[in-house]
Order: sequence, then structure tokens, then C-alpha cells
Amino acid sequence: MPVASGMCTTCHDPHVSSNRKLLVKTMPDLCYTCHKQEPFTRSIVHSPIMSGMCTFCHDPHASDSRNMMLTSELPGLCFGCHDRGGFLSADNIHEPVVPGMCTSCHDPHSQDVDKLLHTKMPDLCFSCHDGEKYEKKYIHLPVAKGNCTECHEAHQSDSEGLLLLDQPDMCYRCHDQEQYAGQFVHQPVANGTCTACHTPHASEAKYLQKQFSPDVCFICHLDIEMKGRRQHGPFKIGLCSSCHYPHKSDFRKLLIGSIPDICFYCHNEKSFSGKHVHKPVAEGACFECHGNHTSRHGHLLLEKGDVLCKKCHEAAFNEIHPKEGFTERNKKLVQQQKKLADIFGEAAVTTGHPLSVENPMEPRTRLGCTGCHRPHSSEWDMLFTYKAETPEELCAHCHK
Repeated sequence: MPVASGMCTTCHDPHVSSNRKLLVKTMPDLCYTCHKQEPFTRSIVHSPIMSGMCTFCHDPHASDSRNMMLTSELPGLCFGCHDRGGFLSADNIHEPVVPGMCTSCHDPHSQDVDKLLHTKMPDLCFSCHDGEKYEKKYIHLPVAKGNCTECHEAHQSDSEGLLLLDQPDMCYRCHDQEQYAGQFVHQPVANGTCTACHTPHASEAKYLQKQFSPDVCFICHLDIEMKGRRQHGPFKIGLCSSCHYPHKSDFRKLLIGSIPDICFYCHNEKSFSGKHVHKPVAEGACFECHGNHTSRHGHLLLEKGDVLCKKCHEAAFNEIHPKEGFTERNKKLVQQQKKLADIFGEAAVTTGHPLSVENPMEPRTRLGCTGCHRPHSSEWDMLFTYKAETPEELCAHCHK
């Protein structure tokens, strides 16, 4: 303005001055003759301003650039002091940096916020990034504190998302790495892809999960095993973590304990610890008979009751069963065999006890293997359902 108006003596003494260039005052006091001092003297002052080096960025007489800048090409002007490699050498560069929009985040003269930022984080970040995405029920602690640069570089990074480090090393700066290392590690954890399950900023789901349980699990686990009319109680209500650890475990399938101990967290152990225990139960092989998530059959059985029993007890289905009481070799029971034949027909003599009749001990239910045998344990030999030391005594419960 002074030059355009021919007011050279506003800045220069035409005769004599103790200042260089015959300036009437030293900088920046000379500049404050026209420019308000307040924008240049806040608590954080840009180094050239503090040193009175206004002409380090501005031409005092004329310029083809706005604000009398020495050049219109930002960040070229900034790179007169700031190392270019610190802003334009990494794989990922913050979007404002590329076109030289340094002043979209920083005040070039002075500010009351560190780094000459226009305003504190995260408000500064929200001038471009949608703040509503960060205002959910559960908020990551650095986000809640507004410490965006606790995880992200402001200018450039070799890591995706401008992270300070790649995942999971970035996460391990706060989270104890030992909590994610074990004999069996969840695949996303092993791959270091924490954000496969968790959102890094905010979520409506607990633990910053990307979706509520069990939907977050179904992002990956869509196997046919998860489909069925009948569902395991914890699975039905989405409590996957009641049986599985989400990150690592010392047990297969990321289970929170060994089988069958884990089952006894919910199921009464007394039913499985009688005097005589079914072999799969004794071996902790619950899943030899039961599905762990869903099934098409009652009690989460892998097959219908009698069909399931045939997997191991095929002989009982291929010959007369029970043997005792249905073979002439047992002379003591010939008479009983004849009586049963009178009741059930001659077929009973060759095919064994009929299984398609109603269970007299449990009306409206079909008599099957479990009509005579308990599937888990029993106080009586042969896993008898009712008190009996011999098969004949068991028969007496129905055949009075």
C-alpha cells in the first residue's frame, strides 16, 4: 500500500538512518506502524516473526503472490526453513500437505496453540474430518483426549492411515503385547490386523468392536457350522466370549479352558461324574456327540439319538439287543423271553427289545437308547437309567 501510494518515506528516511535500508524503524516494529501487533505477538510466535525477519517470507515492495509473499508456491516457501524430506518423502502424505496448504492447519505468524495450529485438536482435525464419527458410546482413549497425533503423523508416514507405526506395533505402544501372545492366536491378531475386529476411534459396541457380538464374529466366521435350528445358549445370545478368548489362548479353538471343564461352567458337573462314566465323557470328548454352536437335533446332538449311538455301538444294532433275556443260551431267562414275545410279538425274539413304542417311564416320549441308558454317567453298571444291578432288574421298572 505505501509503495502503491508513493509513500516511500513511510518506511524509509530519505536522508539518514541508523537502520539498514534507511528504514525509519527496525523490523518488526516498522511493520507494526500499519499492521496490528496482536496477530503477531501471541504466546507461540513463528521463528522468523520473533527475529523480526518479515522479509524472509514477504517482499516489502511488490510481488506476484498474495500477501506480498516471495513466492506463491507453498509449501516451497516453507521449505526455505523446513526440511522438504520431512513432508513429501513417505508413502502416505496428509492431503493438505500435497497441494501446499500449510496455512489450513498452521498460522504463519503466531498462535496460542502449540505448533502454531489454528485451534486445538481434535477440533482442528474436525474442520475436515467428520466429527460425528468420533462421538459414539465407546471412544478410544486417545480420541477422547483429543490426542490425534498420539497415533497419527500430521504430515506424512510410511504406514497406512498416517499411523506412527504399522499395526499391531502401533497398538502395542499402549496395549501389553504379552496379552496377545499364546500357544493359539486368533488369526487377525497373528496377522496384526487389529482393525479387522475393532474400530480405532469410536463405536457403539463395547471394546470398540466394529459390530455387536456375534455379528463381529460373522465378518469372518460364516461357516455352515453356525447354522441350525437349535442353538447353544451362549451362542444364541451372542456371548461368544463366554467360551472363546478373542485374542489368544492356551487351548485349541481359543477356548477359555479345557474340555470338559469349560462345559461345567454352565452344566452341572454332578450329572457327568457318576460311578460309571460314558467313555466320551470320561475323555472330555463332548463334541463327539454334541455340536458346539448349533444343530438340527435336540440337545445339540450331531445326529438323532439312536443314530448317534450307532457310531460307536454298531453291534447293538446288528444283533439281538439286549442279549440277556433274548437268547436261549441264557436258560434262566427263557421264560421271561417267552413272556416278552407274548407282549411284543415274536419279532422281539430275533430283533431285540422294540424301540418304537412309548416309554412307560416318560409318557409321550419314544423309547430309545436313553430309555435304558444314561448318555453321560450313572450310578449303575452299563449306564442304566434306573437303579439296577442286572438287566432283569432294569426291566422290572417298566414290566411290573
